[in-house]
Amino acid sequence: MSKTVGRKDKGSSFSGVVSGAVMALGVGVCVLVPLAARKLGFGEPYGLAAAAIATAALLVVARRFSTGVVGGNASLDRIAATLIETAEKATEAEMLTLAQHSLDKNLQILQTALRECGEARVVNGVLYYGQRRINDDVEIVDSVRQSAGGTATVFLGDLRIATNVLKPDGSRAVGTRLTAEKVIETVLKQGKVFRGEAEILGEAYYTIYEPILSDGKVVGILYVGVRKAEFAAQHGDDLGSAGAAEAVNRALLALQRSAKTQADTARDAIVQRQEAEDLRRQQEARRQAVAAEQRLVVEGLSAALERLARGDLSMPIKAVFPAEYEKLRSDYNTTLESLRNLIAEISGGVGSLSEGARDISSAADQLAHRTEQQAASLEQTAAALNEITNTVRATSAGAGQAKTAVDIAHGDVERSGQTMIEAVNAMGRIEASARQMELIIATIDEIAFQTNLLALNAGVEAARAGESGRGFAVVAQEVRALAQRSAGAAREIKGLISSSSQQVSLGADLVNETGAALGKVVDQVREVSRLVSEIARSAVEQTSGLDEVNIAVNQMDRFTQQNAAMVEESTAASHSIRAEASRLMSKVSVFKLSEDHEIASSEAA
Repeated sequence: MSKTVGRKDKGSSFSGVVSGAVMALGVGVCVLVPLAARKLGFGEPYGLAAAAIATAALLVVARRFSTGVVGGNASLDRIAATLIETAEKATEAEMLTLAQHSLDKNLQILQTALRECGEARVVNGVLYYGQRRINDDVEIVDSVRQSAGGTATVFLGDLRIATNVLKPDGSRAVGTRLTAEKVIETVLKQGKVFRGEAEILGEAYYTIYEPILSDGKVVGILYVGVRKAEFAAQHGDDLGSAGAAEAVNRALLALQRSAKTQADTARDAIVQRQEAEDLRRQQEARRQAVAAEQRLVVEGLSAALERLARGDLSMPIKAVFPAEYEKLRSDYNTTLESLRNLIAEISGGVGSLSEGARDISSAADQLAHRTEQQAASLEQTAAALNEITNTVRATSAGAGQAKTAVDIAHGDVERSGQTMIEAVNAMGRIEASARQMELIIATIDEIAFQTNLLALNAGVEAARAGESGRGFAVVAQEVRALAQRSAGAAREIKGLISSSSQQVSLGADLVNETGAALGKVVDQVREVSRLVSEIARSAVEQTSGLDEVNIAVNQMDRFTQQNAAMVEESTAASHSIRAEASRLMSKVSVFKLSEDHEIASSEAA
């Protein structure tokens, strides 16, 4: 019993010594293996992975040894698991490094394809490289997949505008937005490149996001990436955790593959450096050749432009340019020929313009002189017409007054005629009364005769009576005397009445003649009144017409004055055009169109 226990104690102490030695060896491996890996040119992740795997392998050996001796050691399992986890993380880091190295090529392909089109710019919400529209342009992103695999996307801001990333339904993810906050913060806000893992449409990707700059501002993103699972399947399996020994074996296999990959990568890097150096030398030689060609072109073009600056259009570029620049020489010579023809046409046109301006200037001077004379004559005409208008207006007023006077005279004559008619009628009545008076006088005369006869008879009878009839005889004598006086008076009255009747008849005849003459006067006055009315109306119409003519003449005078002012301006403008044509001709005359032809100046013309 004691012996057995002693053996166990010895075994335990021995296993402890072995475990301690293995752990010390593991520590040495953890320190030395990364140094050796770095010395041999492997990456730091490979060194860490190798150290972790080697240490894990020693721990597994120690555990097996310990298990065979005393039945196992749990602490060694935990240490091994930790080291294996470290190895897995190192392998994962190496995977990321490999992915980034691969994606750099993809990004270079995408950048080259875009930059060949020109500079990035945004116009009305559309991204352009040069003249090429990138929105919905799948050719560029598909070229990355065809050349190097993986996915590629062009963003405008955070919006996918061209991509070969597919949605679950198999359609392109155009129109979807970037959701990774780290990427948005790094690229869009800080303007830096993002490298690492990112989730795209629910899947993990190794990615590179690079900002698109336009005028120094971030306007979008270039993305290249590959699905993490797809890349891992192509470049090795993940380390498992089924058991320490199996994990170590698989880790060793992963390390072997990683070492091979690192070696291949290093070899590829050397080859790429050599190819890059060869390419650099070729590019340098090409650059020098291009520089020499460009010097030739620049010198020839500079000399031609110098001649052109002096106004010499007679010498095209005769030197032969390299093929790439031959079109430039041809275009310059064509432009020079076109310019020479244009200057010749301009010269001829300027000469014609100068002659035309000279003719226009002379005609304008003559027109100005005639317009001034016309304006002066029209001004005098307007003044004379104003005087005529005033005279006609005064005549019209006089005609109106004459019409009024004639109307008054016409009324007076008509009233006189009426009075004359009444006088004729009165004379007729007087004549009638005279005839009646003659009848009465005749009656009185007859009565006187009868009375005289009676008185005579009475005297005779009184004489017969004697003394007794003497008194009666006296009375009869007195009656007879009275009758005789009455008869005499009646005869006188009859004579007077007869004379009056004759005078009345004569007066009636004269009044009738006067009435007839006055009627004619009335008719003449009426005609005069009509004529004066016509004259007055005509005078009014003439006054109105003369007013209109006066207004028209005044307008013509004003327009003529305005025309005279315009003619003066036109004359000044024609002189200015002539001066400008002369200056233009002097400018054009500096050009030399051919060896024996120079443009004559306008002064010579």
